[in-house]
Amino acid sequence: MSFRARALKRVHDNRDKKLAGGYNSIPFGYKRLQQFIPGVQKSNIVLMTANSGVGKSKLCKNMYVFRPFDFVHRNPHLNIKLSTLYFCLEEPGEAFVHSLWCYKLRELHKLRISIKELRSQLNPDDPTAMVSTDILGKIDDLQDYTDEFEKSVMLIDDVRHPYGIYRRCVDFLESVGDYDMEPVKFWNKATGKMETKIVKGPYFTTHPDHYVQIIIDHVSLIEPEKGQDLFEAIRTLSNRYLVSLRNRYHCSIVVVQQQASDKEKQQYTYKGASIESKLEPSLDGLGDCKLTQRDADEIFGIFAPDRYEIKEHRGYDITQLQDNYRSYLFLKTRDGEANKRLAFFFDGATNFLAELPPADKMDSDAYAKALRLAGR
Repeated sequence: MSFRARALKRVHDNRDKKLAGGYNSIPFGYKRLQQFIPGVQKSNIVLMTANSGVGKSKLCKNMYVFRPFDFVHRNPHLNIKLSTLYFCLEEPGEAFVHSLWCYKLRELHKLRISIKELRSQLNPDDPTAMVSTDILGKIDDLQDYTDEFEKSVMLIDDVRHPYGIYRRCVDFLESVGDYDMEPVKFWNKATGKMETKIVKGPYFTTHPDHYVQIIIDHVSLIEPEKGQDLFEAIRTLSNRYLVSLRNRYHCSIVVVQQQASDKEKQQYTYKGASIESKLEPSLDGLGDCKLTQRDADEIFGIFAPDRYEIKEHRGYDITQLQDNYRSYLFLKTRDGEANKRLAFFFDGATNFLAELPPADKMDSDAYAKALRLAGR
């Protein structure tokens, strides 16, 4: 099939799916955000970037793991299958499950409990400071949900090399799909004749609507192959392996990448005012390897102005929202508009995220609602 024929088929197939009440992506459930990024998309690379300590991993879990899984889990009639290979380079799989429970306890029971509280690690001198039996009972009630989650989300914390990551992904893809075999003619020098051999053609999943998502958190923690430095390892992973997984295997890929450490350095005007634009994430501020931006279809940065004692950010009162405010800046969208911003309420303890109204709609009631979400 020619590229034109494939492109036309995709347009018609996607339209037909919408007409039948289906989806061409797995939505996040954030209406304003989905005007820029519709959700988990096949054949797509997303790069999330921010300075250290902003909550990149927690935000990634919320947007690309917890909410997409819940959408598929709650809508079995859509016949969507989602498999996520999450390479936990920053935390063990056990901690990931703890964060899932904190998220669900808030969603289902309006309980705000952090991982440290869940593990009974706070107030070590107080023998009564431990997770309650009520919370333990609610976690037990999540057993079936957690079992289903672990069937869909594979937490991988023992593979860190670029080729090892790629090989683990391909092994999984070949277990859930196959290739169309195609004849190719070639000149055989030994026989002096044109001959035909059968080679692997386009890949397809056995399930008709299977999303295979690959998440790397975060890329600067990969281990270089022998003879490589970190820059070369990240470049190889991104340009050779992740691009292949997107183009050949139609994977949805999310890469978490820190900004360079010098982006943390606060700069000022001659009047002593902070230059916010120097602190916000940027493409040239990507840490360890800036070339990853070439391979990504979508890049967005996350900014937390409270950590720099900024009192107002693009019309939002940070003195009220404090560290619960996050600004999303769309640095690159291959099929849409860049340099757009959205504001979110964020609670890092529970991986909770909610869109804030536009700044000109943030009245006293909106701020009060945000403070209630923060437990303040």
